[in-house]
Amino acid sequence: MRRFVLAAFALTSLAACARSSSPADPSRLSGPLGAEEISSVPVSTAYEAIQTLRPQWLRRRETLSLMDPNSGYPAVVVDNIQRGELDLLRNIRAEVVAEIRYVNARDATTRYGTGFRGGAIEVTTLPTPWRDTTEIRQRRRSTGAVHR
Repeated sequence: MRRFVLAAFALTSLAACARSSSPADPSRLSGPLGAEEISSVPVSTAYEAIQTLRPQWLRRRETLSLMDPNSGYPAVVVDNIQRGELDLLRNIRAEVVAEIRYVNARDATTRYGTGFRGGAIEVTTLPTPWRDTTEIRQRRRSTGAVHR
């Protein structure tokens, strides 16, 4: 009986080790998508990158609401600004993405406020010279700062 228990334990241990090294390893699939990983697959948009590398991020997190047919899907946040629904990711070219990460509903609500029942997909884009100067102008307008 003791040999049987030891054999069962050894098989269970081997099976656990084999599962953790498989391509479907949850720790690998839940982490952020970096530019290097995105460029390793033949995709042209952020949506395609997520669909290929982290498809579970695109699924609905709760039951369908008659009032809001998109409830339960993650919202899209680009460079810390809420932008809209998942279809927006089809308009973001993969080569301008620095990082994409999924944020669960609780953390998204803490960071961005209400309306994130399905969590959020945060996209950080690579910096561009024109965007940096546009953001500076927008900050000056919103704060009333005058450039002299």
